[in-house]
Amino acid sequence: MNSENKYGFVAKFFHWVIAALIIGLIIAGLYMTDMEASDNKWELYNLHKLFGVIVLGLIIFRIIWKILNKGKPAMLDTYSKAERIVAATVHGMLYIMMLVMPLSGWLMSSFGGYSVMFFGIDIMLPVEKDKDIGTIFHEIHNIGGSVFIILLTLHIAGALKHHFIDKDITLKRMLPECPIKCCGNCEKNK
Repeated sequence: MNSENKYGFVAKFFHWVIAALIIGLIIAGLYMTDMEASDNKWELYNLHKLFGVIVLGLIIFRIIWKILNKGKPAMLDTYSKAERIVAATVHGMLYIMMLVMPLSGWLMSSFGGYSVMFFGIDIMLPVEKDKDIGTIFHEIHNIGGSVFIILLTLHIAGALKHHFIDKDITLKRMLPECPIKCCGNCEKNK
């Protein structure tokens, strides 16, 4: 469970696993769209869809965990009013985008008549193929990707600013705990 001073194991697990998957999905998404038509391109598309569905499932569990685990570390007193507003806005928008991106991709594929395979099971949504609606979701997914990159950049920049410039514990509260208790430095920031 989370506490007033740090995030718990489950919150940290969801944060870092989802972050790694999203960064991988963004890189793959940017790369695959420029590829020439080939079996490798379609396999990458299938992997992109698979991991997009996994992220959707993980974010749903993360939201449920967030609701069940009401406690969380408060923003530090040293945050300015502007930092509080930006942090809350970016966090809220990241949650929205973590839902919008996989859902828009799933809808884009389904309305486009393309399979969405989840470990060998086709989970394409039961909708009629409609190129125009598929194009709308393609644009949402495409623009959403750019918005997501901006939000992730702001989130990472904020965490690094707090860690290296402000030298506060913002980032440390989300990092895995050091398993080695030899120097005492790990204990200072709990």
